[in-house]
Amino acid sequence: MCPFKSHRVRRTLILTLSMVWFITTDSTAQDLAMASQDWPQWRGPERDGVSSETGLLTEWPAEGPREVWRIRGGSGYSTVAVVGGRAFTMFASGDAEFAVCLDVTSGKEIWRAGLGELLVDNDGADGPRSTPTVDDDRVYVVSAMGRLYSLDVATGVEHWHVDLREDYSASMPRYGYSGSPLVEGELLLIESGGAAGKSILALNKRTGEEVWSSQRDLMSYSSPIAFDAGGERHVVFFTAWAVVAISPEDGRTLWRHDWVGTDNMVTPIFIAPNRIFVSSWTGASVLEITGSGEEMAIQELWHKETLRNGYNSWVHHEGHLYGYDGSILKCVNVETGELAWQTRGQGEGTLIMADGNLIILTVDGELVVAQASSDEYREIATAQVLEGSCLSSPTLAAGRLYLRNLMEIVCLDLAQKKGI
Repeated sequence: MCPFKSHRVRRTLILTLSMVWFITTDSTAQDLAMASQDWPQWRGPERDGVSSETGLLTEWPAEGPREVWRIRGGSGYSTVAVVGGRAFTMFASGDAEFAVCLDVTSGKEIWRAGLGELLVDNDGADGPRSTPTVDDDRVYVVSAMGRLYSLDVATGVEHWHVDLREDYSASMPRYGYSGSPLVEGELLLIESGGAAGKSILALNKRTGEEVWSSQRDLMSYSSPIAFDAGGERHVVFFTAWAVVAISPEDGRTLWRHDWVGTDNMVTPIFIAPNRIFVSSWTGASVLEITGSGEEMAIQELWHKETLRNGYNSWVHHEGHLYGYDGSILKCVNVETGELAWQTRGQGEGTLIMADGNLIILTVDGELVVAQASSDEYREIATAQVLEGSCLSSPTLAAGRLYLRNLMEIVCLDLAQKKGI
């Protein structure tokens, strides 16, 4: 080959590789951008109720934001997970519980998978309580009766299932299984309520086989979170007896903080670099992780018995916590636990945060947007969007807000630019 031809080949190869790199990285950037707008599990990507989306509508007509679709659902408290143009949730129908997959553009049902026996709750609503967890090509769901499934994202076909009560001699809490499964690497983590040191389980997410088990606690209704602190990876569970941190590597206990009260429903919040906010019917605390390795410990910075939280998890923003104490919306200083402000009149509600604003769904179905400011409560917009009892937290994905009650699921457009 002549030198000129060789040079031309090399130049062509370099240009080709550059184009491949550009196309690949551009595609990857687009994929990452889309993924950043997914809501793949309970309380969003980081399980903290905070979305990274910006430019959302805060003004709308009297009837509220544009309705994309509204469908008939069913009883249950499962929230909505959204990944790759599909929405996943759970509800009751007839005498059974189901996981469902919906098209986000139309609300059309793509598939439905049966989860077995229906939980009948004489004190509330029948049906499932937890939220699906979407990971790669699988969606993980647990019925209120304790049947944990791995389903195919595309088809809903079962890959495996575990019956927590039957397989682990688990004692089901009175309101049913409510915690949402957590994916951590190749593990699927869940509070099972199992006997003989198996109240917390780590399963192989592909096969459902047990990898390790830990603790002997009675189970609560909270969902676990994962984070790095003190040189260790923590998975924190809020059981009926304690706030406990487990190493996902081998199931060993990193630290444990005993807690008074059994009906613990709220998901803890990690406050970087080393703090955790936890709350229940008996009060609220901020805990701090100190030391590392064998010297790692947990200490309570403050506890407020007057700050009581039921089922509705809080959010953290710029040194303050926002959430409901019964029917009172409060803003609390992280460092001291002191009240910055409070407001009444909405009744109880659930909330998430995006673009510096609180997005609230009241128990009576009113959508409220308020500024996440520690100075005072500043309401920006309201609209009545649902009727009846609304106890499921909002979901925000790609500019669309997903809300539900015990009868319907509605998708609203909050994007500034239509067609997202």
